[in-house]
Amino acid sequence: MLVYADTARIEETATKAEGIREGLGQLAELRPGLERHSAITRLLIEAGELEQGLLDSQLEALGRERPTPMAQSVARLTRNLADGLLWSFRFAGALPVWGGRSPAAPAVVGVQTALRELRRLLDQRLPDELEIVVPEGFAVYGVYPETYLRAAERLREDWAGVLRVIGIRSIGTGLAAVVAAAGKGETSASVRPGGHPFARTLSIGDRLSAKLLAAADAVGTRRPLFAIADEGPGLSGSSFGAVADWLEERGVAPDQIVFFPSHRGPLGPKASKAHRRRWERSRRYVVEFEELFLAPDASWPLQSWVEDLTGPAEGEPRDLGAGRWRDLFFPEGSERPPAHLQQERRKYLLAAGGSRWLLKFAGLGRYGEERLALAEALAKGGFSLPVAGLRHGFLVSRWLEGARPLALVPEVDREALIDLIGRYITFRSKQFPAGAAGTQRRGAFPEKLLEMAVFNVGEGLGKNAAEPLNAWRDRLPELASLERPVLTDNRMQPWEWLVGPDGRIWKTDGVDHHAANDLVGAQDPAWDLAGAIVELELTGEEQEKLVQSVERRRRVKTPADQLRFYLMAYRAFQLGACTMAADALAGIDPAEAEAWRRRRDFYASRLSPA
Repeated sequence: MLVYADTARIEETATKAEGIREGLGQLAELRPGLERHSAITRLLIEAGELEQGLLDSQLEALGRERPTPMAQSVARLTRNLADGLLWSFRFAGALPVWGGRSPAAPAVVGVQTALRELRRLLDQRLPDELEIVVPEGFAVYGVYPETYLRAAERLREDWAGVLRVIGIRSIGTGLAAVVAAAGKGETSASVRPGGHPFARTLSIGDRLSAKLLAAADAVGTRRPLFAIADEGPGLSGSSFGAVADWLEERGVAPDQIVFFPSHRGPLGPKASKAHRRRWERSRRYVVEFEELFLAPDASWPLQSWVEDLTGPAEGEPRDLGAGRWRDLFFPEGSERPPAHLQQERRKYLLAAGGSRWLLKFAGLGRYGEERLALAEALAKGGFSLPVAGLRHGFLVSRWLEGARPLALVPEVDREALIDLIGRYITFRSKQFPAGAAGTQRRGAFPEKLLEMAVFNVGEGLGKNAAEPLNAWRDRLPELASLERPVLTDNRMQPWEWLVGPDGRIWKTDGVDHHAANDLVGAQDPAWDLAGAIVELELTGEEQEKLVQSVERRRRVKTPADQLRFYLMAYRAFQLGACTMAADALAGIDPAEAEAWRRRRDFYASRLSPA
């Protein structure tokens, strides 16, 4: 099924580098502890993205990965910031001064060295613009670089010899740097596997090959250990596999290869047998978020991050991820919405200061800051609950006591609901345009949406069902001319709306799905119109009222053909997403997989060619 895609944006190289320079200069002014540590994390992510963009540009120009002066400079920049992050984390919350003889001194050295390296980098000839591929772990899945620091420290307890670290772009630029920093190794390369998503390969030039493989057949501690760092593994683990394949094909012994993934799970269902066998016997170093930040002996527990907003914690955070939030809303025995257990964002319920609070991962660095701005705008518009703040990737908001999901409130005033949805879609269309400089790139064009629909329907319902969809091809230029992409919500399901004790309806989960790792992304408001019509099962009369409500407020017509196209594309996308979720969960939670299959059938039954 066609569901996923890399999310990217275009940035000016000089502007990105200047942002890093300014951030480095401001660190000394920040409060010691979480505020400063979060700022260093942001800079590490920005430097890793700069490295990714420059190396991808170089790979496109040269055709192979090569150790150029530019590649070496930007890698040193990222590594120096990783050194700073390592010392910041080791002494977080206990840094009385910035520099001097305090425990912060090594962090200061790393940051100051990074600034000098940045200056050297800017003396070189660089592309004017870069395509930055969003590091999904930092932006979506709650991957924290500190967990890789701790995992690398454990490797160091096992291995005192030569360590070479290879990062897999995009997120692997930053992750490899922190593994090298804590593991006392060298960041040897950052590579971009290419080819089929389930059968990736590498393209590495002779000079970089020689550098990586130098003394690979030595003995004792001079014999290098190769650490491969990336998030995941996902459906196939083929990126990890591609690097290990390349090494083994050139004589590196399997026991010289270790992996740094973000979880302890197996490879996904699309993994090859050879990769699966290797993964099962391999050494993997993993420290998960819960172990580092939620364990009873955690030196820097999650609840301490937010206590300035919530007050003192009155117990441990309750994990609401992986579908556990449903326990709070859906009675035993009721039909619950399906949950993609492996892809849900981290979220916790915390009792503190006499209230209950929701802590939800929104993204590290700029990604969390962007979500905070969206959340504050939606709250100001009266659509979402107020947000108290952002702390090291987590949005903090007060829990709405006594709320029920819209799906469990059949008595809701449908007229009021339709009016609210009309105002909501209009508000987003006016306040959140897509494609501004340095922001989220727009999502799939109509041509790509049609390609997705034809493929997914063909795979799910057969070629005969997909063939009529090709009638849309002649209308693609017209559909493209009608588009006005905005940061759409992309989640209009009835469980995404809460009804408070006073009957007021609130929108939840509306700040990040336009930037998920799927191909939809930011779309014309008609996408959310289609989503509301399908998910809330609006009658013909209700559909007409909703469309008229949006048209009146936006003062933009939504042609019938445009809406019909998005209705078709929306259902086809959800057909594919549900199918893939069911496949991914089949061997993990059969009941959850079956719930996704039922949801898939819901969309399939509503697909029509025109």
